[in-house]
Amino acid sequence: MATSSELVKGAFRRAGISRDLDEVRPREMDRGLQVLQDVYLELVAGGAFGRFNDVLVDAAYTAREQDRILVTTEDAVTITLPETVTPEDGEERPPLDGSVVMVTDVATVDRATFVYDAAYAAWTQIESLTLSGFAPLSIRYRSGLEAKLAVRLSEENGMAVTPELRRQEAQGTLALLHRFDAPESASSPSNYF
Repeated sequence: MATSSELVKGAFRRAGISRDLDEVRPREMDRGLQVLQDVYLELVAGGAFGRFNDVLVDAAYTAREQDRILVTTEDAVTITLPETVTPEDGEERPPLDGSVVMVTDVATVDRATFVYDAAYAAWTQIESLTLSGFAPLSIRYRSGLEAKLAVRLSEENGMAVTPELRRQEAQGTLALLHRFDAPESASSPSNYF
């Protein structure tokens, strides 16, 4: 598992902004963290983690995978993230890897976006990432996340993005899209001889 700090430093190295990772200044690290949060939120908004189920809530609610929840009351409402899910087949299981739950409160206009990482067995709120905290999906998609972040940091700093870095970014995005946006097959495989 990688921390957000490790991803940001890796992105600075890939972008060629800093060769000595110990020299990355705190201000640059903080900006890198903000851009990393933006990268995750863009992936969610772009559909990389699948489609959402829209739910209106005015009382306590236990979320399901892929719920986009709109809290419609000014009263405090407790939203519980699922630890287990029981699909139609009735077999209880943990949430699917890369599941997202998004909560928007109409009274405060606050949004909270949670991503489930099965390898870490936890939900992580994107808007509250810390440099020392776990970066969701970094176990399997570290290279792609670093490349995507490096492209954004390069563009932001007026640096040319190399074709190799663009290729790495595209491969990382494709890996995420293929993994999380692939439709599930309801039929069993057939063997033909």
